[in-house]
Amino acid sequence: MPPAPDARRFICTVCWRLRADGEHVDYCRCQPHDTDDSAPDRDIPCQLCWICALTVVHGHTRWMLVNCNECSTRARELNTANGRLLIPIGIHSIVNGVALRPSGDRKGLERQAQSFVGFTRSMFTSLDQLRAQGQRIVKARCHRLGLIGAELVDVDVYVAAARAVGYTEASSFNRYVTSMRRRD
Repeated sequence: MPPAPDARRFICTVCWRLRADGEHVDYCRCQPHDTDDSAPDRDIPCQLCWICALTVVHGHTRWMLVNCNECSTRARELNTANGRLLIPIGIHSIVNGVALRPSGDRKGLERQAQSFVGFTRSMFTSLDQLRAQGQRIVKARCHRLGLIGAELVDVDVYVAAARAVGYTEASSFNRYVTSMRRRD
């Protein structure tokens, strides 16, 4: 869901997630709010790209991507070149190219299910690591850019300041890949 034209987005300097107000509202973890159990996707907030932290990625659907278009394209290329999911593209297995398609006999189904469970566990671990890395990037940049001091940092101010000192999608992606190699 694209943001409403009047939506203002802020980085919460307590939980490092986005808030938005205006016609469209996103709540960070610090804000109390009622959830709508009939529409759980609505509580998936927008966020900054978990790799470059320079572009708002729109939430509110289980099919959402976790990275901006440029970082997602690079991640897909890296995943394809390695023949496996190294960097998640989205929060659902289908977005990451895997779905359980039952076929065959019982043993075959069990192997498929075990493989799928292994994939999803690995995917969720990677998503958790990617999310944490994205929050660390935003926090470190806010500190380096002198944007700490208030509870909220305007996203447009943050992105302009980050770009002004040379942060780009490409350099951020390369830094992330380098950090992955150090973890292995």
